[in-house]
Amino acid sequence: MPKKSMLIVNNNMEIGGIQKALVNLLREIHSQYDVTLYLFHKHGELLKDIPTSVKVVEANPLLSLLGVSFQQSKKMGFLYFLIRTGLSFFSKFLGNRLSIASLIHTAKKIGSFDVAISYMQNSAKKMFYGGCNEFVLERVKAGKKISFLHCDFENYEGNNTHNRNMYEKFDRIIAVSKGCQDSFLKVMPHLKEKVRCVHNCYDFEQIRDLAEQNPVVYDNHYFNIITVARLAPEKGIIRCLPIVKRLHDEGIALRWHIVGDGAMRDQVLTYVAEEKMEELIYLYGKQDNPYRYMKNADFLFVPSYHEAAPMVFHEAASLGVPVFSTKTSSAMEMVEKGNIGWVCENNETSIYEILANLLLHKEIIHTKKETLFVPSNNEAAVLELDSAIL
Repeated sequence: MPKKSMLIVNNNMEIGGIQKALVNLLREIHSQYDVTLYLFHKHGELLKDIPTSVKVVEANPLLSLLGVSFQQSKKMGFLYFLIRTGLSFFSKFLGNRLSIASLIHTAKKIGSFDVAISYMQNSAKKMFYGGCNEFVLERVKAGKKISFLHCDFENYEGNNTHNRNMYEKFDRIIAVSKGCQDSFLKVMPHLKEKVRCVHNCYDFEQIRDLAEQNPVVYDNHYFNIITVARLAPEKGIIRCLPIVKRLHDEGIALRWHIVGDGAMRDQVLTYVAEEKMEELIYLYGKQDNPYRYMKNADFLFVPSYHEAAPMVFHEAASLGVPVFSTKTSSAMEMVEKGNIGWVCENNETSIYEILANLLLHKEIIHTKKETLFVPSNNEAAVLELDSAIL
């Protein structure tokens, strides 16, 4: 029996949660399906990790503008930089619908495939970002069209009329966690029969191998907690700086190690300098191998205001590192019910109370490490996908 043909559409293969999940999925299904990966911009560090049996196709230069940054568009030439700048400016003030549509319709229609998947959801209507849903709906011929959701849709900036209308047109919507599924159905309950949950895939062997490459050894006179995240407002890092300082001032010997970069970096550094917290909070910036920082930490700290299904939850658990997270759409499902850590209410008081309890009673951390569920394979996720495609 011939393999089913599958088209997957994404913006690029830069390092990011969606791209990492996509690579892991491709590794699991490339021998089962005849997969074509259509990228708006064929670029990114994760390109090298795509299985050789996957056919990779790049969009035309105009459509590729949906997958490049300002800096990358400069390298394409002044004309493309000018077009991208203009469309971005237009989107900021009048919305991105026309900007995306104008680029999508420069592409030839392709097909036919048994299944076509848009792997990345759109964002806020004034951001020049997205287009995968539109491309699959309007430029692809396929027996079944599917859209993946990697977000807490109810609280997501892309929860708007245009994006909701697009989901009506798909044959299936796949959420990457039960929490993501529930969040989407709160907004669009009438699509219940179309929605399925397919959990993310992981390369657990690679995670463990990378963790052993020059792992960071922390001073065991301190509690060493780690956060791996973009320094963005929704990640909740700024609100936790005073909490960590308070715990330190109360005599708890701790250090907070933060791996990641982003728009809030200068604000974090300013606070650290003003409060003389240089020996308390360590910023390592963006790292190609965050796992060497995670391996010897006491626990992973995820204080986000909202999250979908962070891959870092199970990445940490696969290394035997417990997770402490605020309550977000998938935290109860993945962390508490998944027996990989603790979840608190999403406010500063609860964060402080649970952090203090963990740090004052280290035996709680030790017990959790001994009983931690350590994920090791993707069999269930692949079966979920097979079922969703049927």
